[in-house]
Amino acid sequence: MGLKRTPFYSLALFTAVLQTVFGTLAGFVNGNSPFLWIFGKLAGGLSIATWIWLAILFRYNHRPLSSHPLCRSLAHFISLTVLGTVWLAFTASIIVYRSARSSGAGLAVNVAQADRKDYDADVAY
Repeated sequence: MGLKRTPFYSLALFTAVLQTVFGTLAGFVNGNSPFLWIFGKLAGGLSIATWIWLAILFRYNHRPLSSHPLCRSLAHFISLTVLGTVWLAFTASIIVYRSARSSGAGLAVNVAQADRKDYDADVAY
């Protein structure tokens, strides 16, 4: 008897639906970051594609006598590996954006400080 994938797919579908709600909601909230709403809308769209694909895989789950390509465990493994890689890359892009914004390495900060003069603190007036 193989490993049951039903609890995993149920949890993944639930998480993807929550990500759709929160990602889409975050896409319309303009917080302290001028471009973070773009990531929210991308997360909402990506999560819709994720839960649609997971629902398709869940439909073809536990059909050992079927010869359909989506019934094979390799299709499930490859699909989840690709989805995991895409979500990992998306998460990394958000982390890089947030850390660059908080560290002052963003373009807006560098342009704003381009004409700033450095004064030596040791010079006595």
